Amino acid sequence: MKLNFKDKLDILLNAINIVSVFFAVKWFFAPGHVDVVGSTATNCFNYFTIDSNVLMALTSLMWIVYIAFGGKAKDGGSFAKGTNGLTGAPAPRWLSVLRFASVTAVTLTFLVSAFFLGPMEYIKRGITGYLSMFKENVFFLHFLCPVICIISFVTYRKDEALRKKDCWFALLPMLIYGVLYFYQVLVSKAWKDFYGFTFGGQYAIVPVVIAMIIIITYGIAYFLGKMKFKIFYK
Repeated sequence: MKLNFKDKLDILLNAINIVSVFFAVKWFFAPGHVDVVGSTATNCFNYFTIDSNVLMALTSLMWIVYIAFGGKAKDGGSFAKGTNGLTGAPAPRWLSVLRFASVTAVTLTFLVSAFFLGPMEYIKRGITGYLSMFKENVFFLHFLCPVICIISFVTYRKDEALRKKDCWFALLPMLIYGVLYFYQVLVSKAWKDFYGFTFGGQYAIVPVVIAMIIIITYGIAYFLGKMKFKIFYK
């Protein structure tokens, strides 16, 4: 069974994401490179921006492999209708949930850049500061790759076996990174607060910030699910 046009387009979107993330991250390793938020080759993986995009790129790679080779042959079907385009086999649930968590993470990256880090830079440097969040290699990591992944997730595979409770699984990348980030910033003091979540050392506000991040991330996951299915199956 041949892949239809939607299947091929989804493969293309995921391939663009993989290539974009690869070259955007490779950019950090250019001699003397320092991006707008201070990322370099030695510390770039300290940032949720890079980690979330790398996770999404790896998931995209698995997704492409699944489209082409996944599952045992069944009674035919279409990837766009919820089955592997070549074999007619449904996606494994773990891959669907991993994809859900990954796209939630990069959506959070996009929204934090657009509505938190961007405005903070605007206050410091005006429109030039805001636009600095979306130039050079971070254009791909803060904007293009998240948008591509949102389109791919929402548009294709209408009957994935996701459930409402999977919104909690979608929080895992943010929660794991959040524990590491606040430990490194507040306990070990190994990292500076490069995301500005302590607002210049106002540590009493940190619990509120953490609660807001959790609520926002859950909201992102729930909204992505609503966009994809309009309702969850269970």
